[in-house]
Amino acid sequence: MNVAVVLQGAATLAWIAVLGLIGFAVYQATRGQTFKGAGLFVGLSVLIALILTSVGAGIVFVQPTDRGVVISALDEGIRQEA
Repeated sequence: MNVAVVLQGAATLAWIAVLGLIGFAVYQATRGQTFKGAGLFVGLSVLIALILTSVGAGIVFVQPTDRGVVISALDEGIRQEA
């Protein structure tokens, strides 16, 4: 299972949830009703979506038949071992 694809999918779902929460809050406001804790829900949703997006973008899955190059700032630049 490719973890990077799963995290990117979860990030996409989180952003859809953020848009849904914002839409629901706007809908409630136009009807003259309040959505208690809307700012908290939207803020937490945005935070979760940002974390999932960052983690999903930072993970690279290399297929078993491929090779990857690891660039490191701490070593000489590129690791020699495969």
